[in-house]
Amino acid sequence: DWSSDVCSAVLIDVFGLVFQVFHAIPAMTSPAGQPTNAVFGFTRDILTILKTKQPTYLVCAMDSPGKGVRDDIYSEYKAHREEMPEELRPQIAVVKQVIEAFGIPAIGQEGWEADDVLATLAKQGRERGLEVVLVTNDKDARQLLTPTTRMYNVRKDSYFDADALLADWGVRPDQVVDFQSLVGDAVDNVPGVPQIGPKTATNLLQQFGTLDEVLKRSDEVTAKKVRENLKTFADQALLSRQLVRLRDDLLLDFHWNSARAGQLDVVRLAELFRECGFRRFIDEIKTFSPTPIDVPSLFADGEPAITVIRNLPEFDQWLAQQAEHRRIAVRVETTGLDALSSQVVALTLATNDRSAAFVSLSPLAGETPLPAHEIVGRLLKHLQRSDSRLVGHDLKPLANSLLSAANDPTLTEVPLDLRSEEHMSELQSH
Repeated sequence: DWSSDVCSAVLIDVFGLVFQVFHAIPAMTSPAGQPTNAVFGFTRDILTILKTKQPTYLVCAMDSPGKGVRDDIYSEYKAHREEMPEELRPQIAVVKQVIEAFGIPAIGQEGWEADDVLATLAKQGRERGLEVVLVTNDKDARQLLTPTTRMYNVRKDSYFDADALLADWGVRPDQVVDFQSLVGDAVDNVPGVPQIGPKTATNLLQQFGTLDEVLKRSDEVTAKKVRENLKTFADQALLSRQLVRLRDDLLLDFHWNSARAGQLDVVRLAELFRECGFRRFIDEIKTFSPTPIDVPSLFADGEPAITVIRNLPEFDQWLAQQAEHRRIAVRVETTGLDALSSQVVALTLATNDRSAAFVSLSPLAGETPLPAHEIVGRLLKHLQRSDSRLVGHDLKPLANSLLSAANDPTLTEVPLDLRSEEHMSELQSH
């Protein structure tokens, strides 16, 4: 779906994406106990874009802090927006560090929003002959759609273009601003015209073409209340148009050469991922380096060879190979610190310090997750059959997490070697 002979530019609405992943991904915490779910989701999406889309250019668009130009136009603009969640607030600084380490320019302009930055960059990209992809779900960005500019949803791997717009709103991209000026936007507190919803706005624009024509020829509108409101609230519709129309001519401090994709600082990213506990991302970023990179190990005693378990037979085979071992070191990765309320997303298992097995149990930890109840159930039954025990850190909470994941009433306890806690190092993050 990308033209191989045409360069592409992926433009990301940073805060839009951060809010999306924050609300989509369950709570996660770093080894230090800091919230990380938004950082995880944002990083995962950046890696997905780099791996699957291989863009020529990659740019992040940022909102400017404080009040902006639209607040001067309409004091109630975005008046109902909720405060940033407390769990998200400390993650913003880390997201910015991740962006910098990926070598992606983060572009903003005082007084303007990320959407205006996207509009300006999209126009510049088209003038350079680029295919432009906007990573945003903001409906305001629909006005930017052209034959070479589309919107993209990373997690759904789906595009939104002019055809999708026509199917959804029944208008063309050049009518989006007028459509929103009539309908308004409750999220941004754009007033619009009372009692004109999407269907009525579509009908009006299909009949008259533009907002100016709708207002000019409002006497021709048959529905009495709509006709009256178009006359009474004409100024409000024009005000709304000022609010929703994006600026595409900002004087940005930006050069396209700085946005060439793939300028990663692999060592810095590895440090950040280590601090956040994102062990799965370490190997992924190594593949972006043209030369071997010495990344500090996540393991205390050096880097063991990791076998990724991709299906249940492979896991059964791995367990069978451990039959002679009476102790299995385990690290359980969860979405939070509370063993009872957190979801188990991955297991790393080892019987020596030279090799380990990694099992993804959730899309949060890998692309092909296996059913947690099957994996944990088989592990616990293996321990019982072979009279083996688990070794590791924080074993009692770990046991509760495993029993919860197994969801099997016949499994009531986890064989643990509690004496091992002080000596466990094979899977320690720090």
